[in-house]
Amino acid sequence: MVQAVLLMMIYMLLLIYMIMSNYDIDSTIQMIFIMLAIQFFTTIWNFADYLDAQLFVSMHPDATMLGSTYNMGANRLILDIVLTLFYVVAPFLLLWIMNMAGVKVSGAANAFGSLGRAGRSSGASSGVKSMKSGVK
Repeated sequence: MVQAVLLMMIYMLLLIYMIMSNYDIDSTIQMIFIMLAIQFFTTIWNFADYLDAQLFVSMHPDATMLGSTYNMGANRLILDIVLTLFYVVAPFLLLWIMNMAGVKVSGAANAFGSLGRAGRSSGASSGVKSMKSGVK
């Protein structure tokens, strides 16, 4: 549910974002990776479900139904707190990792972009020279 709402908000505001970024290719790629990361939240939450089930079974192998979980005490409370934090912290950790990778990639992209700009500026200056000299 949270993932769907996040994606709907991004899709709604995507046009405004693209207009404000002047349809920059870097902004487009950044938004693609944000949407990809939000799509990956499902995998993280499924892993958290699996981890929750396996840890519960390993800590309380004799518990069969919900009625027997009421008297499990502090261990169950701690397990619930840790796994609830995992549901929240793991997506933020994924976004942080992607942010750190994006910083490295943007530095490389800026290096390649500056190479292209040098070629364009030299081509433009030679074009201006040929226009001034009257070569057609």
